[in-house]
Amino acid sequence: MSFIELERAVQGSQTSFITEPFHKTRKVLENKLGLPFLSNWFDFRCEHDYDFEGTMPFHLLNNRLPIVYSNHQSHIDGYAMAKIAQRIISVDKLLSLGNERRLNGFYYPVAATLLNGKQNTKMTERFNAIFTPLFSRNGIETVPVVTDNDITQRGETGDNSEAVNILFSMQKKRFGLLIHPEGSVQGGRTKPDGSIFGMKEIEDKYSFARTLTILYLKYKQPLVFIPVGTHGSYHLFSPERDTPTEKRFGKVDLTKGRARVSIGEPFTFETLVMVIGKNVGIPVKDYNSYQHALKFVRQHPDVLTYYLMKKVAGLLPQEARGFYA
Repeated sequence: MSFIELERAVQGSQTSFITEPFHKTRKVLENKLGLPFLSNWFDFRCEHDYDFEGTMPFHLLNNRLPIVYSNHQSHIDGYAMAKIAQRIISVDKLLSLGNERRLNGFYYPVAATLLNGKQNTKMTERFNAIFTPLFSRNGIETVPVVTDNDITQRGETGDNSEAVNILFSMQKKRFGLLIHPEGSVQGGRTKPDGSIFGMKEIEDKYSFARTLTILYLKYKQPLVFIPVGTHGSYHLFSPERDTPTEKRFGKVDLTKGRARVSIGEPFTFETLVMVIGKNVGIPVKDYNSYQHALKFVRQHPDVLTYYLMKKVAGLLPQEARGFYA
């Protein structure tokens, strides 16, 4: 029996784990927003067809907090992230079977102006209608983050000290992290020639990497990274509009319009350090050489960020890789 089949048996339901969280909000989505059932929009695949549900127990049993990170092409990308989080939480529930949970939920950083309506009121309404029910059912908590665009273009004030404190509570609360390191949907916007910009260079590459490094070093928290490459979501919900791309829906065949979500194989922080060490001339052969490589990573957070994002780029077609091609 697979993990998914066991989960259904435990819950006493034969409802698909992909569609179940939306069964109560389907009418809202279709009638009020004119949206079709969201599960039809995405095609989830695992890199090299590895067994996702069979791989995650090893990491969860070793108390590793999952960091699910992805490129960003559209505001609808949050759906794909939530579905992956749901699968991880389902595995953890089965591993616990009434005992103390190893994973209680996920934090999901979101632009503060998207949450408070300053970015676009219609976009905020749609974001809340689509994601609030899904997030609440799966223990996903949004974390408001003030971006550079929020400050320069939308007049948002304040800093991210509270967001940083929340992220550093991950270990205590046993929360994982869902994150789009690029911080914007620029990757899904189109150029004059019709092609998309693709992945953009992370502007604050240092803080992203330092947060992860502090979690690992200061708080002694084991981490497992799950890279995700999402491509085609800009067709479904254009980042240049505040409504879904209607021509893709209705009675139209969605085969060519679906967004493809490629889930990369999980890897640990230790593995990443060894890979970086090998590529910068510090091969890890023992404890001392590992500490040497770790020191390099700590002193060069931009290198850590680059290698993390290259993992995502490897899951995307060439035209979507952008800066990380």
